Amino acid sequence: MNNKLKNIVLYICNKIPARNLGLLRMHKILWFADLLNYMETGDTITGEKYVKAPNGPIASHLKGTLKQLETDGVISWVEPAKSYQPHLISANAMADMLSLSVGEMENLNAAIKFAADNLTKTLSEMTHGMLWQNLPDGADMPIEVAAAELCMTKTPYEEINWELHGN
Repeated sequence: MNNKLKNIVLYICNKIPARNLGLLRMHKILWFADLLNYMETGDTITGEKYVKAPNGPIASHLKGTLKQLETDGVISWVEPAKSYQPHLISANAMADMLSLSVGEMENLNAAIKFAADNLTKTLSEMTHGMLWQNLPDGADMPIEVAAAELCMTKTPYEEINWELHGN
């Protein structure tokens, strides 16, 4: 199990109250953090692979990571009573973020703030670019292709960076 991903997920749980943090929002935070970091450095933060799902890219190992963190007692994860309700994910411990660089922490915090300031539906719609539109559900969504697509759209990297970093 990826310890870096476990600590990133726990950190996100530390930063966002459970009532505002569902599984879909968690996926979007990881996607935006990895995308931003990839565009700046050529590497992702989490090392995750993403696949296409109806609401946008999802991190391949997030559910398994959440289950392991729950088994370890460091998070509580409540399944929703109804399918349209979010999962409730809350932290029972503090994350160890020493494995992340200053730049990675800045990008992760920018993605957390960006996700917290937007509706989950809006976040999902923002991930529905050409790459997502042209893949079948379950197909790999390479972050490098998503980054290239973003660079070729009318929204240049500087605008995305500005929006995520709140400048």
